[in-house]
Amino acid sequence: MLPAVGASDTKGFDAYVDGHRAEFKTISKNTASAAHDRLRDANKQHVDRVYVMVRDGVEKANVEAGRDNFSRNRPNPPLQYWQVIDGGAGWSSPFQSINQPL
Repeated sequence: MLPAVGASDTKGFDAYVDGHRAEFKTISKNTASAAHDRLRDANKQHVDRVYVMVRDGVEKANVEAGRDNFSRNRPNPPLQYWQVIDGGAGWSSPFQSINQPL
């Protein structure tokens, strides 16, 4: 059974996008741990998808390193897909599997 939006045992998630549970996160710090933490937070909210906005100064290599650390520690997480959206960093990625390189 899937948790309901805003269920008492979880913080809930932001929205349904195309029928899938989704979370919206922002990465402002240029560190791998910032990316890892946003993905971990989304995963705890039982989402299938996460949309991540990267702010100015956040490098792709650090986001990839954070994603790699997240995936290494969780071989089959509920979180399966993501998209990185340019929020001033000058780069983005298409909607894709969490396990694919950016």
